[in-house]
Amino acid sequence: MKILLTLIITMTMLNTSLSQSITSPDKKLNLSISTDSGGKIFYDLKRNDKVVIKKSSLGIELANQPHLIDGFTISSSDTSTFYEEWNPVWGEVNTIVNHYKELKINLNQSLSNRNIIITFRLFNDGLGFRYEFPAQENLKYFVVAEEKTEFALTGNHKAWWM
Repeated sequence: MKILLTLIITMTMLNTSLSQSITSPDKKLNLSISTDSGGKIFYDLKRNDKVVIKKSSLGIELANQPHLIDGFTISSSDTSTFYEEWNPVWGEVNTIVNHYKELKINLNQSLSNRNIIITFRLFNDGLGFRYEFPAQENLKYFVVAEEKTEFALTGNHKAWWM
């Protein structure tokens, strides 16, 4: 049995700074995204109103090109909710539930006329996010020199990444 539910709400942001948040489907996790006056992007995560990840910055340093760390304005953001159940062929459980809320932030770096998208997914038991680089004239080919993503954990938490 497969159940699929998607709800999308689009908001156009006119301000250069943003403070936005979403909660996990069970409302125990709260993710906040913000920018400062220099256009640097930050996030933090709370579980039951207790900080799990302190204010942490996001960004990518490129080789031989202007970085993708600050100077951003928010052009738009989209939120959605996703729910599906599926039955694996084998394993320890009969049904797997994939349920999350998603926040997609569209960012414009006006000085270099480049755009990136950061997509956050908030599950009942964790957070995932990714950087997306849409096709564009000023960001065709690039080499990532260093990822500047911070994870300011408040304790000895378990974390998985690839």
